[in-house]
Amino acid sequence: MSNGYEKPFNLLKEYVGNTVEVVRHDGSVVNGTLQAFDRHVNMVLTDAIVYSNATDSQHQEDVGRLFQRGGSVTDVRPARGDNQ
Repeated sequence: MSNGYEKPFNLLKEYVGNTVEVVRHDGSVVNGTLQAFDRHVNMVLTDAIVYSNATDSQHQEDVGRLFQRGGSVTDVRPARGDNQ
């Protein structure tokens, strides 16, 4: 590979300090600023908002700072509208 993403962590490193969307196994979604992550993809997010599912913005909880366990994560991507 020559795109600089030989390792998945290289991509996650680019997301640090930016707003990400984290999809969890239960279908809920967390939007927040990625502050840190480890080799297990455990993450610390700030300004975090948890949505009960990906399509329902009515059911949300503003949790502020959040530790997200990596084993519960299915997808991490730039938040919609975030310029990556």
